[in-house]
Amino acid sequence: MKNTLVAIAVAAVLPALAARAENPSTITILPPAAPANAPGGGPLIGHSVSFNGPAVQVPDSTRSLEPIPLPPTYPSTGPSQSAGALSASAPSAAPGITLDDLESMALGNNPTLAQAAARVRAQRGNWVQQGLYPNPSVSYVGDEIGDENQAGFQGFTVKQEVVTRHKLSLAQNVASQQVLQAEQEYAAQEFRVRNDVKLRFYDVLLAQRTLDLSQELERISLTAARAAQHLFEAAEVGRSDVLQAQIEADNNQLQTIKSRITQDAAWRRLAIVAGVPDMQPRPLAGDLRSNITSVTWDEAWAQLSSSSPELSAAQAKVGAARWAVQRECANRCPNWEVQGGYAHDNATGFDTGAVSVMIPIPIFNRNQGAIRQAQAELTVAEAEVDRVSLDLRNRLADTYQRYAIARQMVDRYEQSILPNAKKSVDLSAELYTATQISYPALLLSQRTYLQTQMAYLDALRELRTTSVLLEGLLLSDSLPGVTK
Repeated sequence: MKNTLVAIAVAAVLPALAARAENPSTITILPPAAPANAPGGGPLIGHSVSFNGPAVQVPDSTRSLEPIPLPPTYPSTGPSQSAGALSASAPSAAPGITLDDLESMALGNNPTLAQAAARVRAQRGNWVQQGLYPNPSVSYVGDEIGDENQAGFQGFTVKQEVVTRHKLSLAQNVASQQVLQAEQEYAAQEFRVRNDVKLRFYDVLLAQRTLDLSQELERISLTAARAAQHLFEAAEVGRSDVLQAQIEADNNQLQTIKSRITQDAAWRRLAIVAGVPDMQPRPLAGDLRSNITSVTWDEAWAQLSSSSPELSAAQAKVGAARWAVQRECANRCPNWEVQGGYAHDNATGFDTGAVSVMIPIPIFNRNQGAIRQAQAELTVAEAEVDRVSLDLRNRLADTYQRYAIARQMVDRYEQSILPNAKKSVDLSAELYTATQISYPALLLSQRTYLQTQMAYLDALRELRTTSVLLEGLLLSDSLPGVTK
């Protein structure tokens, strides 16, 4: 009976002291919730619980700890895989690979997304760990063993660290903001991957069109060189005209070679960002001119400032720094140590119990240095938000300038220059048919038209590139990844 009473007394003391150690004010534990539009799902659902103290908010365990989902992985070709195996695993190529197909391949195969997703899971695991209460310890106690041929004192002690001032809740709030930061970094990396695929996709289409024009220009220049040779033989032009035509033909042949190499390189870069570096060149299904929307500076900045994951990540870091200041302030109050024990004296037959509470007195160390450090880190984090905002404005100013110039050039080419060049070619053809101009003059008109088209493609490339960057929040270069 005495043993039972002592055990009940020890068990009753520990939770009472733990409840006394907590401040009666309410504090909220922030679950690691992702925004509704962020990778990993919508907001997390929480519920209130009570444990001999103030109510706190904890996340639904069936939702908050789900790993961030990744798209299905398409097998990459390695040394043991053939091109046939690749085509079987990748999306259908008839009538050509679409941009959506390539984005799906990249999301499944790009290693930087797997890294970013693992960082999110790591931070979610850290959030769980920060909220776990310290484990109790149990000790065996034996004394005066063998005295008077008796077992002496036999018993045990239970020791528990009591966490004060909601330190676990504050630590979880810091970790919650770190989860949000990691999720925003994942979102930024996904934008980089998608934008890189779009840029490389349109580069391949533009390279193919440039190669077609280069080949046509080469054909015309070779025809002009032969015509100049015939005219020289007929003593109608001088030797310098023949040499000039031959030089132009050679230059156009070099341009064709350059365009062909550029096309091959553009395809390799597309295959690399898609995560399938050994994928063989295949037809692409896409339109260079479609889906290019017109945007003003104010609209571009409004979208960037409200949706940029880079800015959101910096703001989450500020949130973590603010909670860290509160956590370090709470650490001024040391944790308690509660110990209870029971022993039986075999010599006398008496049962004994003991209870002790150790409370450190913060006289010399009141966590002053850690508090100052946390406050300084908060200042750094707040300044980082301003720096990121200015950096975004600076990058947007450069990109929007390129976009506005390219937009004007493309519009002018489409509305005036290209139609006039086409009319010039048609008129030259009519005049040549009527024998009013020479054949070299006709070739010159055709060559000018093709060169105008190539200049138009250069402007269209710049417009397409800047448009992708504006729509994709200025994020690109996915393969360097997010360094830590």
